[in-house]
Amino acid sequence: MATPTYDLLESVTLTSSAASVTFSSIDQSYGDLILTLMTGNDSGFSRQNYVYLNGDTGNNYHYVAMRGTGSVAASFSGTDDTLVQAGDSIRSKNLGDMNWVVNLFDYSATDKHKSVLTRLTNLSGASDAAAAAASRWANTAAITSITMAPNNTTYSVGSTFNLYGVAK
Repeated sequence: MATPTYDLLESVTLTSSAASVTFSSIDQSYGDLILTLMTGNDSGFSRQNYVYLNGDTGNNYHYVAMRGTGSVAASFSGTDDTLVQAGDSIRSKNLGDMNWVVNLFDYSATDKHKSVLTRLTNLSGASDAAAAAASRWANTAAITSITMAPNNTTYSVGSTFNLYGVAK
């Protein structure tokens, strides 16, 4: 079996805080996409990271998710949500750097709903935290743009966002 090839499609490092980051006009020639985010420590209480596909904020996302901090664990699910769950609800002040990995499968296919896996880790703050979610975007459109936005805060200076294409 051949080893998948990952090509960096776009990289963003913030030089000022931002309410959102969008990758648009995404190359459609790859099989899957991988999005990595490393967000810096800030004073926001909620470390939720919202992900929107093609600007869709309608009730078209469904998910199952889990999270834990080493002492507290929870799982939850939802239908008809307005966003991809991406490391949801790590709600603690000053957790330190947060690292997300978002896998978007068959993103360019136009004959199926899109599957998304997200993972979040924080191993540098006062309390370790991890979360994961599996989401489905109930839309057959090819993904041409991805917008990330933190809940109730902004991304801090130095946050990095990388979008990779995985060869078919």
